Amino acid sequence: GVEKLPTQFKQRLQQRAEAARKRAARRTKIKYRLMLHPDRPIRVVWDMISVAMLAYTIFDIPFTLIFVDTTCAWDTHEILNFSVDMLFMLDVCLNFNTAYIDETSDLITDHKLIAKKYLRSWFMIDITSSIPFDRIICAAEPADQASSGFDSGQIVRIFKIIRLMKLARVLKFLRVLKKWEQQTGSQSVSTTIRFCKFISILMISAHICGCFWMWLIDVGACYIPEDMPFPEYSAECSCTPDANGEGCQAWNWLVKYDYELSQTSDTQKTTSKYLVSLYFTIVTLATVGYGDIQPTNDVERGYAILLALLGALVFAFCIGSISTLASQGNKTEAVIEEALRSLTDYFRLRNVPRELQFRAKTHVFHMSRRAPHLLHPCLDLLPKRVRNEIVNYVMVDSVGCIDLFRRMDPDTRANLSWYLTPVTLRTKEYLFKALEVGEEMYFIVKGEVENMSPNEDRVVSKCGPGEFVGEIPLFHDTFPLAYRHVTVRARNGAELLALTKHDLHTRIKPLYPDIYQAIKDFADAHREHVPTKFLSDKLGELSHMRTHLIHAQKETFLESKTRVSNALFRYSIARQSVAGAKEDTAGVHGAAVTSLWLGDHNGRRKSTAVSSVSSMTARMGSDNLT
Repeated sequence: GVEKLPTQFKQRLQQRAEAARKRAARRTKIKYRLMLHPDRPIRVVWDMISVAMLAYTIFDIPFTLIFVDTTCAWDTHEILNFSVDMLFMLDVCLNFNTAYIDETSDLITDHKLIAKKYLRSWFMIDITSSIPFDRIICAAEPADQASSGFDSGQIVRIFKIIRLMKLARVLKFLRVLKKWEQQTGSQSVSTTIRFCKFISILMISAHICGCFWMWLIDVGACYIPEDMPFPEYSAECSCTPDANGEGCQAWNWLVKYDYELSQTSDTQKTTSKYLVSLYFTIVTLATVGYGDIQPTNDVERGYAILLALLGALVFAFCIGSISTLASQGNKTEAVIEEALRSLTDYFRLRNVPRELQFRAKTHVFHMSRRAPHLLHPCLDLLPKRVRNEIVNYVMVDSVGCIDLFRRMDPDTRANLSWYLTPVTLRTKEYLFKALEVGEEMYFIVKGEVENMSPNEDRVVSKCGPGEFVGEIPLFHDTFPLAYRHVTVRARNGAELLALTKHDLHTRIKPLYPDIYQAIKDFADAHREHVPTKFLSDKLGELSHMRTHLIHAQKETFLESKTRVSNALFRYSIARQSVAGAKEDTAGVHGAAVTSLWLGDHNGRRKSTAVSSVSSMTARMGSDNLT
């Protein structure tokens, strides 16, 4: 069907399709050009500007509402506030165009998903605290308030209540600090951010509570008769001013503390009033309570009670958290320090030489630097894909330096990294010696190792980065191939990765049989060049040395056994001869007794028979003893 269409028509279709593809590509390019990455520098700079504006807003709103007379006039202060509101409105728009990372660690750049997430989370708080409702109310205020029925005092109260809504920006301030804490990769930076967050909570709480403490003078206005002297502690608010505001005098905590300061309306004294209220708030929140500033009526006492309860919670939480941060370090460093302390205690107990102590501690430090994931199971909390990416990044200077592993896919390389233990060798330090039982093979990361003859009189060969040694004994359990056939030592210092025989057969063989078979084929090819006869002779000499004392003890045991057997044989013959003598004596004794009781003899012959029996019995006993 397409071949039958006119050529010009097909060309127009191709042109329109190409134009549609270009328009789609242009829209996609513009779409992603406007998308902000949450970790890009431009977004980080904007967040820093937002934090500065939030800090200004959190301080300005309570202070202005309490200590400054609010009007609708456009002055420098109002222009600055309006500019800050516009910047926060811009921040709301930017939030709709900022990508985010979801629960599976994927970067979401779809505008619909971004808008949906933002509308469900922080949109209402951000938009409510960003719209300049105060300026809208001022713009809606009629010029002739008297004829329209508007009360200027009522407008001012509404104005202040609307501005209090902007204190919701405190939540945004804490949200930005939490975001920085989660995104930073440095433990020290994260600790500093958390420390600043807790300090900010203390300062914001003290500032807001201090401003409201001053506000109680207007909210809970208390008056006493004008001619009544100021009481020492408190008084009943029993006076009501007349229409002109006369006939009574104000009674509150500021009047009692500093009467002259309470009667001053000069703006220069505003700072003094703020510092006095802030001083009382901090002293109460810190549960110190010096007692120089005291509540004078029920409203002030109720607020002081709430302030003390809030202080017990806020200060306990913040001070406890700050103490925890001060004593908290890096978890990996804590594990290393604990391992070193345990080693040090053992070395002192057993009086281990300093040389061995240094080598053991060097191994711990090297493992913490090359494979920190092996020290504690923190990565077990992460999904496998994220965990493998982290392991590949951490092991890039060790596993990633070996061509054998670098050419593998990332998942295989990460899984194998869990079974590779870093090992470091100093110059001329031995990795293993000939005729030792082989339980590990080693992959060389840096440096060179020398393969020496079993007698250690010459260097047979050298191995460099990317090669591995000691693989033959891992595939044999019998004599002599289960033993090392060469001595290996570092030439000028080396870093290696150790793979145990157990992990090779139980972990790698079931999951990666191709890698297992490749190493086995290499070991079989290497085995053909092993001097088996020479190795057997050396192992025979070593075996004789190890078992010489055992054979000597065997000969001694056999000799002693022969002596004991001969003695037992002689003893059994003697017992048999004694048993025969006993039988003969028993026959003579029976005959004598029979003749004694059955014969019709006189008493003299009976006594003679008895005496003869007694003498025979005595002789029999002496024979038995003999």
